[in-house]
Amino acid sequence: MKKKVPFNKAIYSKNILSGLKKILYGEIIQTAAGFKYFKKCNLILEKKFKLKKCYITNSCTAALEATAIAIDIKPGDEVILPSFTFVSTANAFVLRGAKLVYVDINENNLNINEVNIKKKITKKTKAIIVVHYAGISCDIKKISKLAKKKNIYLIEDAAQAYLSRYDNKYLGTFGDVGCFSFHETKNISSCEGGAIFVNNKKLVKKFSIIVNKGTNRENFERGSVNYYSWKGIGSSYLPHEVTSFILYNQLKIAKKITNDRKKKWINYLNKLSFLKALAILPDKKNFKSSNYHMFPIIFKSREIRDYFLKKMLSLNIQSTFHYIPLHTSSFSKKICNKKFNLPVTEKIYERLLRLPLWFNINEKIVIDGLKKINNSYRH
Repeated sequence: MKKKVPFNKAIYSKNILSGLKKILYGEIIQTAAGFKYFKKCNLILEKKFKLKKCYITNSCTAALEATAIAIDIKPGDEVILPSFTFVSTANAFVLRGAKLVYVDINENNLNINEVNIKKKITKKTKAIIVVHYAGISCDIKKISKLAKKKNIYLIEDAAQAYLSRYDNKYLGTFGDVGCFSFHETKNISSCEGGAIFVNNKKLVKKFSIIVNKGTNRENFERGSVNYYSWKGIGSSYLPHEVTSFILYNQLKIAKKITNDRKKKWINYLNKLSFLKALAILPDKKNFKSSNYHMFPIIFKSREIRDYFLKKMLSLNIQSTFHYIPLHTSSFSKKICNKKFNLPVTEKIYERLLRLPLWFNINEKIVIDGLKKINNSYRH
């Protein structure tokens, strides 16, 4: 049997194990002043991205949930979002009683259609949630301008977009809040983790309470109060020091990982031209300022996509499809109680296939496998 090519494989620096041992056995002492690597990660991110405040979290889901609380989502408030996204994008706001208003995506970049957003805004609209799919930016400047004009919160679900840019500015820094993922499937991984980029200074104090289980613990740690107490709604959104230590080491090699992924991505694009009769390959221009998180192929039909998916798995190459649109799920239909006309979303999702892409992958195995499958397919 041929060696398995996993869809994703995280890379960790060599000093991870020795450092984790020190944390687990208490050689790195935690004090009332807070966790060492948790603070280091926050400071690194705040400095690099010029943030009002940053909190790394135990997941991107946690970051989104904390954000829904911070912007004071109430039952009946409407949030505009794409249906082509992970459930956490919606769940975080549904938990607070929000009504979901789905908007279709653009066919060229699979991001929320900025033109259709304006049509969906009502007096009940509290927030626009954009998802930077595959690390590619939506038209964030146009959407940001619209959100400010309408006095609506703009939330960036940048789970896939760490180090991606738009007009030389990092994604996650345009909206009121940017939410990131450091899950094992992401470019930069702490096994499971996330981050909140707070760009709206009016939300800084709120987040301080929310991520600290609803307390003013940060004031206590700074010595401004003698004890901390319950100040509002919050939960256990902050990560363990083990997670923080792993992330700290990942942040130091983030550029190296990104550059390697870019090389693999470009090689895929250059060597897979033989698929153009059956599929649409990614547009290099769209990915130019991205972090090269993903290499998606959109086949001309679901039948062809499924054929390639099945054959690749038989060759021990793990490729996969992606999101099943939220608006098509039984739960979404139950809570939305209305139909959404999202033709591009419905057309794209069933034809999409993602190739394995990770640091130091031998992409030649994948390319050779695709050649073999392409030759066997009856055009």
